[in-house]
Amino acid sequence: MPAEAMDAWLRSGRMARVHGTLFRPLEHHKLKGVPLSIQRGQAEAFFLGEETGTRQILKKFHRGHLFDRTYLEGVTSVLPSKVGFAAGTQRHVLQPSALSRKWGCYYSGMLAKWLDGTVLMPVIPGQDWASVADDLRSGALQLGPTQRLTLCRNLCALIGQLETALCSHRDLSSGNVFVEPETGSVSLIDFDSLYHPQLSMPAGTTGGTVGYTAPLVWNNGTLDARASWCLHADRFALGLLVLEFLVLDESCPLTSDGGMFDQDELYARSGPGLQDIARKLNAQFPEAIPMFEASLVSMSFDDCPWPEDWIRVLATVNPASQSSRGRSRPVSLAARRPGAAQAADQDLSAAIPHLSDIPVPVLGLPAAHVPVVALLSDPWKE
Repeated sequence: MPAEAMDAWLRSGRMARVHGTLFRPLEHHKLKGVPLSIQRGQAEAFFLGEETGTRQILKKFHRGHLFDRTYLEGVTSVLPSKVGFAAGTQRHVLQPSALSRKWGCYYSGMLAKWLDGTVLMPVIPGQDWASVADDLRSGALQLGPTQRLTLCRNLCALIGQLETALCSHRDLSSGNVFVEPETGSVSLIDFDSLYHPQLSMPAGTTGGTVGYTAPLVWNNGTLDARASWCLHADRFALGLLVLEFLVLDESCPLTSDGGMFDQDELYARSGPGLQDIARKLNAQFPEAIPMFEASLVSMSFDDCPWPEDWIRVLATVNPASQSSRGRSRPVSLAARRPGAAQAADQDLSAAIPHLSDIPVPVLGLPAAHVPVVALLSDPWKE
Protein backbone atom coordinates (compact mmCIF):
# COMPACT_ATOMS: atom_id res chain seq x y z
CA MET A 1 0.00 0.00 0.00
CA PRO A 2 1.32 3.47 -0.89
CA ALA A 3 0.70 4.81 2.64
CA GLU A 4 2.40 1.97 4.54
CA ALA A 5 5.45 4.16 5.10
CA MET A 6 3.30 6.84 6.73
CA ASP A 7 1.45 4.25 8.84
CA ALA A 8 4.74 2.89 10.18
CA TRP A 9 6.04 6.38 10.92
CA LEU A 10 2.87 7.25 12.87
CA ARG A 11 3.05 4.00 14.88
CA SER A 12 6.65 4.75 15.88
CA GLY A 13 5.50 7.84 17.76
CA ARG A 14 8.82 9.51 16.91
CA MET A 15 9.79 12.73 15.19
CA ALA A 16 11.62 12.53 11.87
CA ARG A 17 13.76 15.26 10.37
CA VAL A 18 12.43 15.97 6.87
CA HIS A 19 14.11 18.68 4.80
CA GLY A 20 15.80 19.97 7.96
CA THR A 21 12.66 20.23 10.12
CA LEU A 22 11.36 17.88 12.81
CA PHE A 23 7.90 16.48 12.03
CA ARG A 24 5.55 13.71 13.02
CA PRO A 25 2.38 12.62 11.18
CA LEU A 26 -0.88 13.82 12.66
CA GLU A 27 -3.32 11.10 13.61
CA HIS A 28 -6.85 11.02 12.24
CA HIS A 29 -9.17 12.33 14.95
CA LYS A 30 -11.64 9.46 14.45
CA LEU A 31 -9.46 6.59 13.20
CA LYS A 32 -6.81 5.60 15.72
CA GLY A 33 -3.50 4.62 14.15
CA VAL A 34 -4.40 6.18 10.78
CA PRO A 35 -2.49 9.24 9.51
CA LEU A 36 -4.61 12.32 8.91
CA SER A 37 -4.90 12.80 5.16
CA ILE A 38 -7.16 14.10 2.41
CA GLN A 39 -7.66 12.37 -0.92
CA ARG A 40 -7.65 14.71 -3.90
CA GLY A 41 -7.94 14.13 -7.62
CA GLN A 42 -4.24 13.75 -8.38
CA ALA A 43 -2.77 13.08 -4.95
CA GLU A 44 -3.19 12.36 -1.25
CA ALA A 45 -2.21 15.06 1.23
CA PHE A 46 -0.83 13.98 4.62
CA PHE A 47 -0.69 16.44 7.52
CA LEU A 48 2.49 16.82 9.57
CA GLY A 49 2.98 18.61 12.88
CA GLU A 50 6.11 20.42 14.01
CA GLU A 51 7.22 20.75 17.65
CA THR A 52 6.17 24.41 17.49
CA GLY A 53 2.62 23.44 16.55
CA THR A 54 3.00 24.57 12.96
CA ARG A 55 1.54 22.22 10.37
CA GLN A 56 2.76 21.29 6.92
CA ILE A 57 1.55 18.92 4.23
CA LEU A 58 3.15 16.05 2.36
CA LYS A 59 1.54 15.68 -1.05
CA LYS A 60 1.95 12.24 -2.62
CA PHE A 61 0.82 11.87 -6.22
CA HIS A 62 -1.27 8.85 -7.22
CA ARG A 63 -0.03 6.39 -9.79
CA GLY A 64 -0.82 7.71 -13.25
CA HIS A 65 -0.37 11.29 -12.03
CA LEU A 66 3.36 11.26 -11.39
CA PHE A 67 5.03 14.48 -12.47
CA ASP A 68 8.53 15.13 -13.68
CA ARG A 69 10.67 16.80 -11.02
CA THR A 70 11.74 19.42 -13.54
CA TYR A 71 8.11 20.41 -14.05
CA LEU A 72 7.29 20.52 -10.33
CA GLU A 73 10.33 22.67 -9.56
CA GLY A 74 9.63 24.81 -12.62
CA VAL A 75 6.16 25.61 -11.32
CA THR A 76 7.65 27.02 -8.13
CA SER A 77 10.07 29.21 -10.07
CA VAL A 78 7.51 30.84 -12.40
CA LEU A 79 4.77 31.66 -9.87
CA PRO A 80 4.46 35.25 -8.59
CA SER A 81 6.13 35.77 -5.22
CA LYS A 82 2.90 36.92 -3.57
CA VAL A 83 1.26 35.65 -0.39
CA GLY A 84 -1.72 34.16 -2.24
CA PHE A 85 0.59 31.69 -4.01
CA ALA A 86 2.48 30.41 -0.95
CA ALA A 87 1.25 26.85 -1.54
CA GLY A 88 3.31 26.89 -4.73
CA THR A 89 6.23 29.19 -3.95
CA GLN A 90 7.04 27.85 -0.46
CA ARG A 91 7.09 24.16 -1.29
CA HIS A 92 9.89 21.64 -1.86
CA VAL A 93 10.03 18.58 -4.09
CA LEU A 94 11.70 15.95 -1.92
CA GLN A 95 14.31 13.31 -2.61
CA PRO A 96 15.09 10.25 -0.42
CA SER A 97 17.96 12.20 1.12
CA ALA A 98 15.43 14.68 2.56
CA LEU A 99 14.92 12.20 5.42
CA SER A 100 17.86 12.64 7.78
CA ARG A 101 19.69 9.71 9.42
CA LYS A 102 21.18 12.00 12.06
CA TRP A 103 19.98 13.57 15.31
CA GLY A 104 18.63 10.28 16.68
CA CYS A 105 15.29 10.76 14.93
CA TYR A 106 13.04 8.27 13.20
CA TYR A 107 14.45 6.86 9.98
CA SER A 108 13.09 4.21 7.63
CA GLY A 109 14.39 3.21 4.24
CA MET A 110 10.80 2.59 3.15
CA LEU A 111 9.85 6.14 4.16
CA ALA A 112 12.92 7.63 2.47
CA LYS A 113 12.01 5.88 -0.78
CA TRP A 114 8.35 6.91 -0.41
CA LEU A 115 9.34 10.57 -0.03
CA ASP A 116 10.96 10.66 -3.48
CA GLY A 117 8.89 13.06 -5.61
CA THR A 118 6.64 13.97 -2.68
CA VAL A 119 5.95 17.69 -2.21
CA LEU A 120 6.38 19.33 1.21
CA MET A 121 4.35 22.52 1.49
CA PRO A 122 2.76 24.85 4.08
CA VAL A 123 -0.81 24.63 5.30
CA ILE A 124 -2.70 27.61 3.90
CA PRO A 125 -4.79 29.72 6.31
CA GLY A 126 -8.55 29.67 5.96
CA GLN A 127 -10.86 27.11 4.42
CA ASP A 128 -11.39 25.88 0.92
CA TRP A 129 -14.38 27.55 -0.72
CA ALA A 130 -16.19 24.19 -0.91
CA SER A 131 -16.29 24.02 2.90
CA VAL A 132 -17.40 27.64 3.18
CA ALA A 133 -20.10 26.93 0.60
CA ASP A 134 -21.35 24.02 2.73
CA ASP A 135 -21.63 26.37 5.72
CA LEU A 136 -23.53 28.90 3.61
CA ARG A 137 -25.95 26.22 2.40
CA SER A 138 -26.57 24.97 5.95
CA GLY A 139 -27.09 28.48 7.31
CA ALA A 140 -24.15 28.11 9.69
CA LEU A 141 -22.44 31.07 7.98
CA GLN A 142 -23.74 34.33 6.59
CA LEU A 143 -21.77 36.63 4.29
CA GLY A 144 -22.71 40.25 3.77
CA PRO A 145 -22.42 42.06 0.40
CA THR A 146 -19.18 43.78 1.41
CA GLN A 147 -17.55 40.48 2.38
CA ARG A 148 -18.67 38.86 -0.85
CA LEU A 149 -17.38 41.71 -2.99
CA THR A 150 -14.03 41.73 -1.17
CA LEU A 151 -13.55 38.01 -1.82
CA CYS A 152 -14.41 38.55 -5.49
CA ARG A 153 -11.97 41.40 -5.95
CA ASN A 154 -9.14 39.55 -4.20
CA LEU A 155 -9.65 36.41 -6.29
CA CYS A 156 -9.67 38.50 -9.48
CA ALA A 157 -6.46 40.21 -8.35
CA LEU A 158 -4.75 36.82 -7.89
CA ILE A 159 -5.75 35.67 -11.37
CA GLY A 160 -4.55 38.99 -12.77
CA GLN A 161 -1.19 38.45 -11.11
CA LEU A 162 -1.01 34.95 -12.59
CA GLU A 163 -1.72 36.31 -16.06
CA THR A 164 0.92 39.01 -15.67
CA ALA A 165 3.39 36.19 -14.87
CA LEU A 166 2.19 34.33 -18.02
CA CYS A 167 0.67 31.56 -15.86
CA SER A 168 -2.68 29.76 -15.81
CA HIS A 169 -3.69 27.68 -12.79
CA ARG A 170 -5.91 25.51 -15.05
CA ASP A 171 -7.84 23.92 -12.17
CA LEU A 172 -9.69 26.74 -10.44
CA SER A 173 -12.47 25.19 -8.38
CA SER A 174 -14.11 25.36 -4.97
CA GLY A 175 -11.51 22.95 -3.57
CA ASN A 176 -8.48 24.86 -4.83
CA VAL A 177 -9.46 28.34 -3.63
CA PHE A 178 -8.86 29.07 0.07
CA VAL A 179 -10.66 32.00 1.67
CA GLU A 180 -10.84 33.75 5.02
CA PRO A 181 -14.30 35.36 5.05
CA GLU A 182 -13.45 37.52 8.09
CA THR A 183 -10.50 39.23 6.39
CA GLY A 184 -11.45 38.69 2.74
CA SER A 185 -8.09 37.11 1.96
CA VAL A 186 -7.91 34.56 -0.87
CA SER A 187 -5.18 32.02 -1.70
CA LEU A 188 -4.77 29.34 -4.33
CA ILE A 189 -3.53 25.78 -3.85
CA ASP A 190 -2.70 22.79 -6.07
CA PHE A 191 -0.50 24.29 -8.77
CA ASP A 192 0.38 20.96 -10.37
CA SER A 193 -1.59 21.65 -13.53
CA LEU A 194 -0.01 25.09 -14.02
CA TYR A 195 0.62 26.45 -17.51
CA HIS A 196 3.61 28.61 -18.36
CA PRO A 197 5.27 28.88 -21.78
CA GLN A 198 8.56 27.63 -20.29
CA LEU A 199 6.92 24.43 -18.98
CA SER A 200 6.03 21.29 -20.92
CA MET A 201 2.56 19.89 -20.35
CA PRO A 202 2.81 16.85 -18.04
CA ALA A 203 1.26 13.63 -19.29
CA GLY A 204 -0.89 13.25 -16.16
CA THR A 205 -2.20 16.80 -15.98
CA THR A 206 -5.85 17.62 -15.48
CA GLY A 207 -7.86 19.93 -17.71
CA GLY A 208 -10.03 21.26 -14.90
CA THR A 209 -12.66 20.19 -12.38
CA VAL A 210 -16.21 19.17 -13.22
CA GLY A 211 -18.55 22.07 -12.56
CA TYR A 212 -15.92 24.65 -13.47
CA THR A 213 -14.71 23.77 -16.96
CA ALA A 214 -15.61 25.67 -20.11
CA PRO A 215 -17.55 23.97 -22.92
CA LEU A 216 -14.61 24.53 -25.25
CA VAL A 217 -12.36 22.07 -23.35
CA TRP A 218 -14.74 19.14 -23.89
CA ASN A 219 -14.33 16.92 -26.93
CA ASN A 220 -17.20 14.49 -27.53
CA GLY A 221 -17.93 14.28 -23.83
CA THR A 222 -14.28 13.88 -22.81
CA LEU A 223 -12.25 16.56 -21.06
CA ASP A 224 -9.35 17.53 -23.34
CA ALA A 225 -6.50 18.84 -21.18
CA ARG A 226 -4.69 20.20 -24.24
CA ALA A 227 -7.47 22.72 -24.84
CA SER A 228 -6.67 24.52 -21.59
CA TRP A 229 -2.88 24.40 -21.93
CA CYS A 230 -2.69 28.12 -22.66
CA LEU A 231 -2.60 31.56 -21.14
CA HIS A 232 -5.97 32.95 -19.90
CA ALA A 233 -7.32 29.42 -19.30
CA ASP A 234 -8.60 30.51 -15.86
CA ARG A 235 -11.07 33.10 -17.06
CA PHE A 236 -14.13 30.89 -17.47
CA ALA A 237 -13.75 29.28 -14.02
CA LEU A 238 -12.94 32.68 -12.50
CA GLY A 239 -16.33 33.97 -13.63
CA LEU A 240 -18.13 30.99 -12.09
CA LEU A 241 -16.33 31.40 -8.76
CA VAL A 242 -17.06 35.12 -8.67
CA LEU A 243 -20.75 34.38 -9.17
CA GLU A 244 -20.64 31.78 -6.38
CA PHE A 245 -18.96 34.31 -4.09
CA LEU A 246 -21.75 36.78 -4.89
CA VAL A 247 -24.93 34.72 -4.47
CA LEU A 248 -24.34 31.21 -3.07
CA ASP A 249 -26.62 30.69 -0.05
CA GLU A 250 -29.08 28.27 1.54
CA SER A 251 -31.22 28.18 -1.61
CA CYS A 252 -28.41 26.88 -3.82
CA PRO A 253 -28.29 23.11 -4.40
CA LEU A 254 -25.02 21.20 -4.20
CA THR A 255 -23.68 20.28 -7.62
CA SER A 256 -20.48 18.80 -9.01
CA ASP A 257 -17.37 19.65 -6.98
CA GLY A 258 -19.17 21.56 -4.23
CA GLY A 259 -20.08 24.52 -6.41
CA MET A 260 -23.44 25.61 -7.78
CA PHE A 261 -22.99 24.99 -11.52
CA ASP A 262 -23.99 21.79 -13.28
CA GLN A 263 -21.37 20.75 -15.86
CA ASP A 264 -23.96 19.41 -18.30
CA GLU A 265 -25.72 22.78 -18.26
CA LEU A 266 -22.44 24.61 -18.73
CA TYR A 267 -21.68 22.35 -21.69
CA ALA A 268 -25.13 23.05 -23.19
CA ARG A 269 -24.86 26.74 -22.18
CA SER A 270 -28.43 26.56 -20.88
CA GLY A 271 -30.64 24.90 -18.28
CA PRO A 272 -32.90 25.56 -15.29
CA GLY A 273 -29.96 25.78 -12.88
CA LEU A 274 -28.34 28.55 -14.90
CA GLN A 275 -31.67 30.35 -15.08
CA ASP A 276 -32.05 30.18 -11.29
CA ILE A 277 -28.57 31.62 -10.83
CA ALA A 278 -29.37 34.39 -13.30
CA ARG A 279 -32.53 35.28 -11.37
CA LYS A 280 -30.54 35.51 -8.13
CA LEU A 281 -27.97 37.73 -9.83
CA ASN A 282 -30.66 39.92 -11.35
CA ALA A 283 -32.15 40.46 -7.87
CA GLN A 284 -28.90 40.98 -5.96
CA PHE A 285 -26.03 41.88 -8.30
CA PRO A 286 -27.49 42.75 -11.74
CA GLU A 287 -24.15 44.26 -12.76
CA ALA A 288 -22.84 40.70 -13.13
CA ILE A 289 -25.49 39.60 -15.64
CA PRO A 290 -23.65 40.81 -18.79
CA MET A 291 -20.45 39.19 -17.52
CA PHE A 292 -22.29 35.90 -16.94
CA GLU A 293 -23.68 36.08 -20.46
CA ALA A 294 -20.26 36.82 -21.95
CA SER A 295 -18.79 33.72 -20.32
CA LEU A 296 -21.63 31.44 -21.42
CA VAL A 297 -21.45 32.47 -25.07
CA SER A 298 -17.64 32.50 -25.19
CA MET A 299 -15.95 30.43 -27.89
CA SER A 300 -12.44 30.95 -26.48
CA PHE A 301 -10.90 31.90 -23.15
CA ASP A 302 -10.12 35.35 -24.53
CA ASP A 303 -13.85 35.86 -25.11
CA CYS A 304 -14.47 35.54 -21.36
CA PRO A 305 -14.33 38.63 -19.13
CA TRP A 306 -10.83 39.48 -18.02
CA PRO A 307 -9.95 39.79 -14.31
CA GLU A 308 -9.74 43.57 -14.76
CA ASP A 309 -13.24 43.57 -16.28
CA TRP A 310 -14.64 41.88 -13.19
CA ILE A 311 -12.87 44.35 -10.90
CA ARG A 312 -14.25 47.25 -12.94
CA VAL A 313 -17.81 45.94 -12.75
CA LEU A 314 -17.59 45.07 -9.04
CA ALA A 315 -16.42 48.62 -8.36
CA THR A 316 -19.82 49.88 -9.55
CA VAL A 317 -21.71 47.91 -6.91
CA ASN A 318 -22.84 49.84 -3.84
CA PRO A 319 -23.28 47.14 -1.16
CA ALA A 320 -25.10 49.58 1.13
CA SER A 321 -27.76 50.36 -1.46
CA GLN A 322 -28.37 47.54 -3.91
CA SER A 323 -31.65 49.05 -5.11
CA SER A 324 -30.13 52.19 -6.65
CA ARG A 325 -27.78 51.15 -9.42
CA GLY A 326 -26.45 53.03 -12.37
CA ARG A 327 -27.24 51.26 -15.66
CA SER A 328 -26.79 54.07 -18.13
CA ARG A 329 -24.02 52.59 -20.29
CA PRO A 330 -22.73 49.09 -21.05
CA VAL A 331 -19.39 47.84 -19.81
CA SER A 332 -16.84 47.69 -22.60
CA LEU A 333 -14.47 44.75 -22.56
CA ALA A 334 -12.45 46.34 -25.33
CA ALA A 335 -11.67 49.41 -23.23
CA ARG A 336 -8.86 47.61 -21.41
CA ARG A 337 -7.42 45.41 -24.14
CA PRO A 338 -3.68 45.78 -24.89
CA GLY A 339 -3.09 48.88 -26.97
CA ALA A 340 -6.39 50.49 -25.97
CA ALA A 341 -6.57 53.59 -23.82
CA GLN A 342 -7.73 53.18 -20.24
CA ALA A 343 -10.06 56.17 -20.31
CA ALA A 344 -13.50 55.36 -19.00
CA ASP A 345 -15.34 56.73 -22.01
CA GLN A 346 -13.40 54.94 -24.76
CA ASP A 347 -14.95 52.45 -27.17
CA LEU A 348 -18.31 52.20 -25.42
CA SER A 349 -19.81 50.58 -28.50
CA ALA A 350 -17.93 47.32 -27.86
CA ALA A 351 -20.34 46.04 -25.23
CA ILE A 352 -20.30 42.60 -23.66
CA PRO A 353 -22.37 40.30 -25.90
CA HIS A 354 -25.91 39.66 -24.69
CA LEU A 355 -28.11 36.64 -25.16
CA SER A 356 -30.13 38.43 -27.83
CA ASP A 357 -27.05 38.06 -30.03
CA ILE A 358 -27.31 34.26 -30.17
CA PRO A 359 -30.14 32.09 -31.54
CA VAL A 360 -31.25 30.40 -28.29
CA PRO A 361 -31.47 32.49 -25.09
CA VAL A 362 -29.51 31.01 -22.20
CA LEU A 363 -30.74 33.01 -19.26
CA GLY A 364 -33.93 34.58 -20.55
CA LEU A 365 -33.46 37.74 -18.50
CA PRO A 366 -33.03 41.35 -19.57
CA ALA A 367 -29.40 42.40 -19.54
CA ALA A 368 -28.31 44.81 -16.84
CA HIS A 369 -26.08 47.65 -18.00
CA VAL A 370 -23.55 49.40 -15.80
CA PRO A 371 -21.25 52.33 -16.44
CA VAL A 372 -17.61 51.85 -17.25
CA VAL A 373 -15.40 52.71 -14.30
CA ALA A 374 -11.80 53.66 -15.01
CA LEU A 375 -9.23 51.98 -12.80
CA LEU A 376 -7.23 54.56 -10.90
CA SER A 377 -4.30 52.26 -10.17
CA ASP A 378 -2.84 48.93 -11.12
CA PRO A 379 -5.07 46.36 -9.34
CA TRP A 380 -2.35 43.70 -9.34
CA LYS A 381 0.06 45.66 -7.16
CA GLU A 382 -0.16 45.13 -3.44
